[in-house]
Formats: sequence, structure tokens, C-alpha cells
Amino acid sequence: KKYLTPAGLGEGNSWCASFVSWCYLQARKGKMDSMPFPYCPGARALLQKFKAKGMAYAPNSGYEPKPGDIVVWWREKLEGWLGHVGLVYQLKDGMLYTIEGNKSPKVQGFSYVFSRMEKLLGFGHVPDA
Repeated sequence: KKYLTPAGLGEGNSWCASFVSWCYLQARKGKMDSMPFPYCPGARALLQKFKAKGMAYAPNSGYEPKPGDIVVWWREKLEGWLGHVGLVYQLKDGMLYTIEGNKSPKVQGFSYVFSRMEKLLGFGHVPDA
């Protein structure tokens, strides 16, 4: 509920992108106007916001994600609108470690073999100020 409320959505909606947005909001001390992107409840829409600001990287671009980056996957079909997003915790020894919401009933850490990630749409990186 706390992740969806700032997006104007109620319980029962997917909340992965709202969780990511909420984390960025907390890093900006709760000030939405200082976030690097508008609070966003959609995974693919969030990646589009990063692309529009030149802060996105394609899966095969050679980019190595950094802690705090977003990672976005497609769901059901590549051309569809459904997606999933998480936060990068670290890339170490060929493994990508993430923190994600809405992949299980709670916020949880996951790990992926970086060279074999499936359904990957890309990464988003907010440059250091």
C-alpha cells in the first residue's frame, strides 16, 4: 500500500515499479520534485522515462549495471506492455543481485547469471550529481 499510494493506486495493483519509485523517493528525502524521474507505477514506462533522459542501456550494450540502477524485464511477450523492474544491488563474479518487489509477496533479493538473463529489456542509471 505504501508503494502504490504515491502513484495514486490502490492495493491489488502490481507494485514492482512503485517500489522502485518509492526507493528513489526515500533517497530524495520524500521530495517528489527532486526525483530524477516522475513517480511511476509501470515497469516499461519507467524504462521509457530513463530512455527519454538518455539514462538507459540496452541489454547487449556492454553496460555493467551499478548499485541503485534499475533492471527491467518483459513479461508475457516482448512487444507487450507488461513488465517487471527491480533495483540492482550489485554485479559480482558474473552474478547480478537485485532487490525486487511484487515477484513474491514481499520485497526480496534475487540473483541471476548476468550473461544468461532472459526477457531483459534494459537498465537505467541515474548519474551521480
